[in-house]
Amino acid sequence: MDRNNNNPNHQKKWRTWLWILWFMTIGAVALGGITRLTNAGLAITEWAPLHGVIPPLTHDDWQRAFQAYAQTPQKKYLFPNMTLAQFKTLFWIEYIHRLWARLLGLVALLGPILIGIHHLSRKQIFVWLCTILLLGIQAWLGWKMVQSGLKGPYLWVDPRFLLIHHLFALGVFSWIGWLLAHWTNITEHVGKTQHTAWLILWLLLLIQFALGTLLAGWRGAYVAPTYPLMNGAWIPQGIWRTDLNLWENLLQNVTLIHFLHRHLPIAILPVVIWLTLREQTRARTILLLLFLLQFALGVSILLLTGKLGRIPISTALSHQLLGWLLYSLAWWGFLGSTSFQTMKPKPS
Repeated sequence: MDRNNNNPNHQKKWRTWLWILWFMTIGAVALGGITRLTNAGLAITEWAPLHGVIPPLTHDDWQRAFQAYAQTPQKKYLFPNMTLAQFKTLFWIEYIHRLWARLLGLVALLGPILIGIHHLSRKQIFVWLCTILLLGIQAWLGWKMVQSGLKGPYLWVDPRFLLIHHLFALGVFSWIGWLLAHWTNITEHVGKTQHTAWLILWLLLLIQFALGTLLAGWRGAYVAPTYPLMNGAWIPQGIWRTDLNLWENLLQNVTLIHFLHRHLPIAILPVVIWLTLREQTRARTILLLLFLLQFALGVSILLLTGKLGRIPISTALSHQLLGWLLYSLAWWGFLGSTSFQTMKPKPS
């Protein structure tokens, strides 16, 4: 089984497959962000992995889909006057998101088959099967998230389910990035201090990512669309609710989530600056500039929300995608500072 696993042509195809999965995952995240920001996530009220690929084709099909959506609290209370034409816009956004996810799963399934399974090592076959499993779980979590918004009490999906779905997507993304790091040999020889700094940066960005997801799920920008003060105070009222326990405060107290998300960058910035000064490369300078841009986008979302009375979709989407890019750089920086040999193909 392993006799051909060191063939350069086969290994190149394997790495290409991983890169395609990596970029398609980013595409799925972008489409998911658009779906959330346009309130399109509940437009399709059933989970049909196979025949769901066929959209409504007739007027009666569209009416049935519209009537199914009309039963949701979102339609009843948030969009009571929505027309069929407006519903179609939401439907197509969610449909494209799901179609892209199906294509991602198809690429994950067929890639190694087209390469030739007999050309793969046992480790590569294991990786292939794990990737398919992870994507399958992610699809199921996406549906459970949608279900959480179909019956209430929320007008959108439950933010806690959104967090689970988003973090698992981040896990799949990290898994693919880890595989790419091994098969493209990005390991650098750095000191223990730098390795620790990359680990701290990655963990802090992971926490910031989780807080940002919860804030987006709760529509937390509306809570305090001001900066630097939160509605005129450095420490706002309601930052800790005594009727909630620790985990409930962290997951449901929007004021606390908002406070932590807007102030955690103060702890992240010194780490980014230290890495930039320590390594003094163009890539590290770009990391610092992107971090500052991300901070500016976050502040812009707050101020624009206060001015417009709604969350600016393009700015919020840019903020989400740049957050993923920063996470990617931190994850790759951590992997690059770590010496791993376990997944690399052995000479035959």
